[in-house]
Amino acid sequence: MGANLVVIRIARPQDIPAILGIEQQTGNAAHWNEEKYSAVFDQKEPRRIMLLAEDNTRILGFGIVRMSQNEGEVENLAVVRDMQRQGLGTQILRRLLDLAKTEVSNVFLEVREANAAARALYTKAGFRECGRRKSYYQNPAEDAILYRL
Repeated sequence: MGANLVVIRIARPQDIPAILGIEQQTGNAAHWNEEKYSAVFDQKEPRRIMLLAEDNTRILGFGIVRMSQNEGEVENLAVVRDMQRQGLGTQILRRLLDLAKTEVSNVFLEVREANAAARALYTKAGFRECGRRKSYYQNPAEDAILYRL
């Protein structure tokens, strides 16, 4: 039996329960509530693009970028545990950046200092470290490393 085809598409409001499930099983994802995910689809909020990756059986990962003025910010990126380290996060990030770059010239993000896998992903995608926020994260307390593309 062949591998399932993975498709990356724009998320829809009915995808929120699956997205919540992914981020809750991923310790390093930003943990948002259902209302915050719903706000992504609200045109009154800053413009956001949320993409997700799915095969014919389930949603495998998602990413969100927020655009404001001439800047973008990668707000969240998560992949289900059994699909991590297989290039799916890279695919989602690449598509998010392609879409964001049509509207903004700079993209920023912050990541936990200890999240080596995410830091490697962002560096590979062309992001460069540009700062630090001391004790930005809680539970556990940890610095945020800032990146810019």
